[in-house]
This record gives sequence, C-alpha cells and structure tokens, in this order.
Amino acid sequence: MKALLIYPPQRDMVKTSIPGFINEKLGYYPPLGVLYVAAYAEKNSSHTVEVLDTQVEELDYEAIKAEVARRKPDVVGLYTVSFALVDALRVAKAVKEAAPGVPVVAGGPHPTIYPDETLAQPNIDFVISGEGEVPFLKLLEALSGKGPLKDVPNLTYRDNGAVVRTPQQLPIQDLNAIPYPDRKKIPHSKYYSVIAKTAPVTTIVSSRGCPFGCFFCATSGRKWRPRSVENIMGELEECVALGIREFFFFDDTFSIDKKRVHDLCDAILARKLDILFDIRTRVDTVDEAMLAKLRKAGCERVQYGVEAGTAEILKVLKKGIDIDRIKHVFKLTKSLGLTSFADFMIGSPGETREHIRQTVALALELNPDFVQFSITTPFPATEMYQEALNRKIFTADYWKEYALSPKEGFVPQLWNEHLSRTELEELTKAAYKSFYLRPAYVLKKLLRLRSPGELMHHISAGLHLLRA
Repeated sequence: MKALLIYPPQRDMVKTSIPGFINEKLGYYPPLGVLYVAAYAEKNSSHTVEVLDTQVEELDYEAIKAEVARRKPDVVGLYTVSFALVDALRVAKAVKEAAPGVPVVAGGPHPTIYPDETLAQPNIDFVISGEGEVPFLKLLEALSGKGPLKDVPNLTYRDNGAVVRTPQQLPIQDLNAIPYPDRKKIPHSKYYSVIAKTAPVTTIVSSRGCPFGCFFCATSGRKWRPRSVENIMGELEECVALGIREFFFFDDTFSIDKKRVHDLCDAILARKLDILFDIRTRVDTVDEAMLAKLRKAGCERVQYGVEAGTAEILKVLKKGIDIDRIKHVFKLTKSLGLTSFADFMIGSPGETREHIRQTVALALELNPDFVQFSITTPFPATEMYQEALNRKIFTADYWKEYALSPKEGFVPQLWNEHLSRTELEELTKAAYKSFYLRPAYVLKKLLRLRSPGELMHHISAGLHLLRA
C-alpha cells in the first residue's frame, strides 16, 4: 500500500496561552512524530509512506487537495492536536474531496485523549491512540488483507455502525529498535528557528516520557525511556551528512540521567562532530560539571521551565523547585557562556497581581537571553484540568465538548480566582514589554546581530511588541 501522512496547517488555532504576536514567524520544526511512523512502517514492511508537511510548504486547502490527487495514496494519516483540530478536520475533508474512497486515519495527542469523539467527526475512518509506530503499520497490514482490524492495537473504528476499541499496547520500551526519522521525506533545508545560529535546523528526541509530576503537564508521571548514546550519535551523524548542524532536543526533560548526558557529550567530542544544539530541562537536574560538558560539546542554549516567581505558586504547580535553586542555575548557565531561555506561566490557580509582579521581577533578575510568558491554561489530560472539573471550577467538561463538536473561535477556560482573561492578557503583554524593551536588552541584542535579515526580524518583533 501507499500511505500519505499529512502534518496539517495551523491557520485556525484555538486561542492559546501565548500572545499571537509572539508566535508569528518563529520558524518551522520538522514533524518528527510523523517521520517516525513513516520510517517504522517502511522498515518493517513493503509499504511506501510519503510525508506532506503543509506548514513548511505553506499550503492552503486547495493545494493540499491537489497534492492528495497527485500522490494517489491508498490511505492517509493525519497528525491531530487539540489546538489545531479544526485545521486537521479541514484536511480530512480535502482528502475525501480529492480521493473519496481513501480511508483517513487520525493520530496524535488529541485522538489519544478523545478517540471516540475524534471518530465521530466527518471524514475520519480510523483513530490511533498513543504512540503510532506499531499500530499504524498493523493497520496498513489489516487494510491490505493481512489480518483483521481487531488485531490492530490502539485502534478505534466502526463495525456495522458500532464503535470498536481494541486493547491498548504498552509503549515501545526499546527506543533503539525504532528507525531514525527519515528527513529525506521532507524539504529538510527549509526548517529554521529565529533563536538558532544556523540553518537549517532539526529537532531530535533522545528519550520519551517524564517522571516528574507537574500539575499542568499532560506528559507528567510517565515512565522515562531513553535511547542509547550510540543510537543518538547515529542520528546526529546522519543529519550532519544532510547538511544539518543545529539541533533542538525536544525531550520533556533532557538531563534526567547525568551519566548519559556526559557520555553523549564525550561521544560528540571524541568524534569531533561540529554541531550546535539546544536542550530543554529543569533547574534541579543540572549541575556545573554537566553544563560545562554540554557547552564544550556544542550546546548553545538551555531552556528551563521556571513557571513562577514565588514559592507559593511553584507549590500549586507541583514544580518541585525553589527560587534559590533557580537563581543559582541561571547564574551558572550564563557564567559558562550558555544562552538561557526561561519559560514562565501567568494566571495559575490562586495567583494574584502581586504574585505576577514577583514573577516578572524574577525574570528581570535572572535576565535570561530569551523569556516566554504564557497564560496558565488547563489542558486536557492534565491533573490541573481534572482537578478543576472535580472541584466544579468548570461546570462542564468543555474540552470534551469541543472534541465532539469543534468550532472555530473556541476559547479554553482559565482557572484563576482573582483576574479575568482580559486582565491576564494585559499583564502578559506588559511582562513581555518590560523584559524585551529594556534599553540594555535591546543594545545587547543589537551588538550580537549576525546579519541584516536578523536585524529586520528584531525590528519587526519590536514593532509587534510596541503595538500590542
């Protein structure tokens, strides 16, 4: 069979917790999850799988329809997330218009949480929950007549009008057994990030899962499954051969195993791999020796989830870190020549204007190279959202209602007893301005500009901030 996996546009996104002017033209990252599914299917069968990233190709729905008609797939898979559900369903409609008899499979985070509601949508024939590599391959086999649908794990489908859900398969434990995502299936030279030093860039995932229990996170408390150093090195070297030298590690928490981090850095240095990379982690999983080794191996940026500037709100968020540790790690990170990136949340349960003032004050004191402020939003499958439902903060399971009947203009509810959405939006904009429009910060960035194009980007971003 010939399958086509589509990464949908994000044109009609749910109103997110990050101001729109921050999201504009930040860059494009490759659809890594889709590439993993494609690589696994092709390695373990005779099926062929193509990938269409409509975001980086900047395709509208008519162009997507034309691509489907041109490629003539036997089955189409759609990566589906809650905040871009409307776009995914529009792609499904385009597929059916271009190829009416072709089954459409929805997979990704949204169908994992809401399989029945996703199957209830027009133009969706099958739903895959959880990690998609094995289920999608087995679905292709079943559709090829090599077995019944009931033997496909993690599948939701209709049988004579009745909804059938097959047993859930445990996540793949040996991540080394999964082939590398095949970046040749996408225009890999088009991917970039405004915070990167080179182009093209790519993402890489060296582990799956996160053992920490943050109140706001949908992936918290999941078993951590690491790839081996040798396996990671193979993927890095494959990317370098494609002309990619800058990497964003998208692990939920990169530095859980300190020895593995040191071993990976040692391998990069031993093989003289000339790369740059970025990691995401927590302040309580790094130390001076690790950060120094990371810097030596080519790490350029460390992104830390700080979330709040007061011990009280950090406790509410179950972050498990303290202010002194945050300050120490940011000083350490900067002293070693690493670029620092801090993520903060505004409007968490119980948070007042004074709490938010202290959060912004901490951001200014830490003085990272980049900062992101987002409005705390209870997302589906998080402890925060479930707790809000249990305590009747929300009178209805509105995410489930949206999953069943998605409409444009959907706005998630917030959980803050003291401040309205409008007030939180204004406070978030003010936080961005107070950080990014400081004369000292602007001067520092101007002195580090590498090209006229980068200058134009900073001017554009500054004008957006001023108008916000």
